[in-house]
Amino acid sequence: MNIRVSLFCVLLLTVCSVSLGQTCSNTAPTNEVICTVPQLFGPGGLTLPNPRHRAHFTDLENPNAPGFQAFRPINTSIGEELATLPLASGGSGVSFTFDRALGIVTATEGSLGPILTDRAETIGKKRVNIGAAYQYFGFDSIDGIDLHHLPQVVGHVQFTLPNGVRPDFENDYLTTDNRVKLNLHQVVLFGIIGLSSRVDFSVAIPFESVHFKVSSDATIVRTVPCELNQTCSDSSAEFGEYHFFDGSSFQAAFTSTNKIFTNSNNGAGLGDIVLRGKGVVYKAEKTSVAVGLDLRVPTGDAENFLGAGAVGVTPFVAASYRTSVISPHVWLGYQWNGSSVLAGNPSTATGGTGDLPHAFIYQGGADIRASSRVTVVADLLGERVFDANRLKRATFTDVHGAVSPNLVPFKASYSANAIATGIKVRTVGYLVLTGNLTTRLDSGGLRADVVPLFGLSYVF
Repeated sequence: MNIRVSLFCVLLLTVCSVSLGQTCSNTAPTNEVICTVPQLFGPGGLTLPNPRHRAHFTDLENPNAPGFQAFRPINTSIGEELATLPLASGGSGVSFTFDRALGIVTATEGSLGPILTDRAETIGKKRVNIGAAYQYFGFDSIDGIDLHHLPQVVGHVQFTLPNGVRPDFENDYLTTDNRVKLNLHQVVLFGIIGLSSRVDFSVAIPFESVHFKVSSDATIVRTVPCELNQTCSDSSAEFGEYHFFDGSSFQAAFTSTNKIFTNSNNGAGLGDIVLRGKGVVYKAEKTSVAVGLDLRVPTGDAENFLGAGAVGVTPFVAASYRTSVISPHVWLGYQWNGSSVLAGNPSTATGGTGDLPHAFIYQGGADIRASSRVTVVADLLGERVFDANRLKRATFTDVHGAVSPNLVPFKASYSANAIATGIKVRTVGYLVLTGNLTTRLDSGGLRADVVPLFGLSYVF
């Protein structure tokens, strides 16, 4: 038994310190993933080279903030997603019970259990299960909006001259078509130990690899352009124009109204460790009910999208009904999340944090024993996220009545539901191989259409 406990402790002690990042600086670029968007639109990114007139473009919804503020819900949605990503279940594929008639501990007949949720039964006293699973998340949309086509209008800061007149060129604006590519590779090491016949403790240790790339196809829309080969009377203009991307000549300044800007960063390392304690409070011949608590420890570097950046606490209840063929189960929990930089404003001097939204998590389904060594699993994985930062489609109309597509942030609750279908195969001894596909059913929040999973586990 000492060997089993030692193996479990190796997993439990694989904990690193929380990374302390810095806030984004528009003048001193960093490699932090959270700074990818702010620095794309900052002075080091989307710039206009007029030496006589600094580019004063800003967010239409918040005139005192840089133009990228409308994209803050993307950062927040990533934080929400990292806070509630379904991890491979630490629940064992094989459970053990004490046979009073024979006086020995035996493996329970039935299915090998769920994949991404948990059942009420515990693993069994002094039993240890360890395993690993890989998942790939290729995010496709946010709130039903294609991540490859995010329109954003960036307006001009409004100010007046000393004589009280507001210059007409302030009505100029930028239209941008933005493409976001966000991929996450996740490897989870998990372990579970039976403290008694009714209580077990588990730990899930994720390791993440994140790639985040943003490109912006920007176009200057001039509302009061000068005519080609003429010079404007305002001496503060350059080549007769205020806003242009190429200032090498008069001709270039007049025609250079379009440019593509790109920025990308990668992150890799330890994610947020999740600790779980579970105890059976009711047990009959076929029915079990358990209560427990999940604790998400913010060990992942949130500024590199490796973790949610906040503590998460989720009390839950699980119930299951076991037969020799089909075993339905249900899992309900409420997650409280703390404050995170992902919900704040990384462009400010102090960084700033905001509260990640809370969520009601509901999961249920059934695992079917196809044979003594094969189990087929189907689950509904759902959550109701409350008062979240979101994006919605809108339009912008300029002074001449021209209309451009736009996005605006807002706050609202939403539901995110997915179907997980998979298979578990017990090979040699108690070695269990797992395969699963999770498919999203709706568009709320940050969405990956299909998420594959491969894993293995072994019981000692």
